[in-house]
Amino acid sequence: MSNNPDQQTNNKPQLVSLRTTMKLVSASRSSIYRWIHANSFPVPVRIGERAIAFKLSELEKWVESRPRVQLNNKEDK
Repeated sequence: MSNNPDQQTNNKPQLVSLRTTMKLVSASRSSIYRWIHANSFPVPVRIGERAIAFKLSELEKWVESRPRVQLNNKEDK
């Protein structure tokens, strides 16, 4: 058995649909396409004549690259 990361899927699909991508990143279809055109989101791959999918590993890296938000801890008085 090989230890190649591309072959180790941990029972996860390597490619995911646009619908699944929208759920994973909590964004609309139009936001995702806007980010793709702005070169700030992973580009999908063609899996058929009219079908695309996203590489799960690229989506996971994109999510991890997002900056964390600093929330104000205001106490109610």
